[in-house]
Amino acid sequence: MQARLKQLFDLLSRSESLADQADKFKTSCREEMQRLQAHLASLQAEGGSSDAAVRLAQLAATHTEATDRYNRARAVVAEKTREIARLARLIDDVPSQAELIQYKRRFTELYEEVRSSCRRVGLQRAALPSLRATCGYVSHALPRAYGAACRLGRSWMRRASTTQRTTCSCASATS
Repeated sequence: MQARLKQLFDLLSRSESLADQADKFKTSCREEMQRLQAHLASLQAEGGSSDAAVRLAQLAATHTEATDRYNRARAVVAEKTREIARLARLIDDVPSQAELIQYKRRFTELYEEVRSSCRRVGLQRAALPSLRATCGYVSHALPRAYGAACRLGRSWMRRASTTQRTTCSCASATS
């Protein structure tokens, strides 16, 4: 990882250096072109000699060659810049130690949550048969209990009415 970072920084510094050189070269070419155009204008004004024409042709060839070198250097700088961008994307794709710790903690939390949910479901499933048995017992016992309560209630009502009559008759007899 350190070697890649060092390589990336070296490529970045080289790219910046090449870009600076390209800018300086471009500036010098412009100055040279302006000087040559001024010289050409002065030669044309004089009527031009054959030596001047030869010199001008040589300078034009030199300028063309310099422009070609500039374009090649620019292509190299572009290639290095693309390589730097590719390496930067590779470095950004690797999670840091802090991110890995955070991922681990979150996965542990999720695991515990799922495990507790599974335990609750297991307990509910274990309790389901006993709840069904209780429900069945209650559904069978409830009508019997209701019937017994009704019979008991009627007998109590009969006793109460008999006791009332007796109490009432005793009370009226003594009065």
